[in-house]
Amino acid sequence: MPKQNNVERVLIQTVGTGGQNNPVWEALAFAVAQRRPQVLVQWCSEETLRNTVPRFEQALGKQNVPPEVRRDACTEPDNVDRLARRYLAHIDRLRSEFPDAVIEVDFTSGTKPMSAAAVAAAVARRLPRLHYAVGPRDATGRVVQTDRLVSLDTGQMVADPVLCELGRLFDRGQFAAVAAQAAPLAAQLTDARLRARAESLAYLAETYDLWDRFCWKQAFSLLRDHAKRERASGCLSAGGWDVAVLAEQVRHLKQCKEGRAQPARLADLLANAERRIAQGDYDDAVSRLYRLTEYVAQVRFRERFDIAKLDNPTGKVPLPKLAAHAPALAADLQARNRLKNGTADLGLRDAIAALAEAGDPVGRAMQARYDPPSGSAGKAKGPLGRLLDMRNQSLLAHGTLPIDRETAEALHEDVTAIVHQHLHAEGLAPADVLRPARFLPCPWG
Repeated sequence: MPKQNNVERVLIQTVGTGGQNNPVWEALAFAVAQRRPQVLVQWCSEETLRNTVPRFEQALGKQNVPPEVRRDACTEPDNVDRLARRYLAHIDRLRSEFPDAVIEVDFTSGTKPMSAAAVAAAVARRLPRLHYAVGPRDATGRVVQTDRLVSLDTGQMVADPVLCELGRLFDRGQFAAVAAQAAPLAAQLTDARLRARAESLAYLAETYDLWDRFCWKQAFSLLRDHAKRERASGCLSAGGWDVAVLAEQVRHLKQCKEGRAQPARLADLLANAERRIAQGDYDDAVSRLYRLTEYVAQVRFRERFDIAKLDNPTGKVPLPKLAAHAPALAADLQARNRLKNGTADLGLRDAIAALAEAGDPVGRAMQARYDPPSGSAGKAKGPLGRLLDMRNQSLLAHGTLPIDRETAEALHEDVTAIVHQHLHAEGLAPADVLRPARFLPCPWG
């Protein structure tokens, strides 16, 4: 069925029998006149289709008849399970047909199973409003005349458990999915506490989704406005987020987007690898940890060997610069015909060896982890070398082997120690550098 985009409201009604002292047809007509839907759908039984609907049409009057009226008659008005399934499927079809319409449910009349199934289906599909017509009652408690329509906001009913589930997904890194669900939920909520949670979750999920993909510039553009957003609505503090840490993260992202050799980028890569481990993406984690090892080596090589370029400082290194600080390595590369036009492209192992020979303390520590204590050729590699070789055998590198958790965690431990040594050598406190790179967890759950 083709989609119709000109329908603003669809009203669904359960239709019961009623009687002379309980004129449900008048209540149904009252609800239609109040809500004025473009499409009216009435869920009936075979009995109410015959007996109640004609009275409803008479009570409604021609002037209030919606442009389109549909009726669906069930054969088992007391089977709540089948009714709920039937109503869920019907709501799904209506949503597909009228994607821009607000769908509401009036459960004033109908059998108790019909009303219960209608409410359950509406809440399950997060329809925004439920309606119930009320008025003066007789001695038996039955409504004898309808004078007002009570409306319930279903968003408030389901928001708490939904937000808890979205919070769990947020903590598992499903940021795009969380943002897509939290943003429309925030627009529906009237409760200030729940709205603040949904609004802040949508905002930070969108920001962290960009950040998690190293889109530092776009993430910074979003997060730097957090103080303005907080002043306008207070949603971040009301949602329980640590606004002071968010301010630190703004400064961190600014450093990431501006400087390639900044410690912030090293911290960001480490935090990203940690998130991959937490999510069970071990191949992704070790790829990041390999790059982080290489990154630390390149940063230190650039400084130690006075290399001007920021991109790939270990590529096309002039032989005189290499020989001035690491003559043994330079001679070895020459002997192995590893030079081209008087320059050398250094792999990770060569860069580490060059740093160690040049007396760089971090380079020496890296070599001790990478090569055996003697550093001589032909010997078995050290723990870092073996772990990095396992990364090379993974499908995301040059092989086909999967990476297990033990390997990812062992490499993380080694590389974290290297990062800490590098930061200490730079006169920086690792905790201060690493803290703003780690995403805030959802504060409720």
